[in-house]
Amino acid sequence: MAVPYYSYESDRKLLKDWAIKKGDDGLKGYWEEKNQTSIDNAPTNIMVNNT
Repeated sequence: MAVPYYSYESDRKLLKDWAIKKGDDGLKGYWEEKNQTSIDNAPTNIMVNNT
């Protein structure tokens, strides 16, 4: 009732462009700095297979 309907138009370029600009090493550094735990503080193990 309070949630509007949305339709898919297309992918956004902003995130893809940001990731390309960061490069592989930059993304790994970002993950290491920002994504070690989830929003509820559970470990993500994101770097286990990406080192």
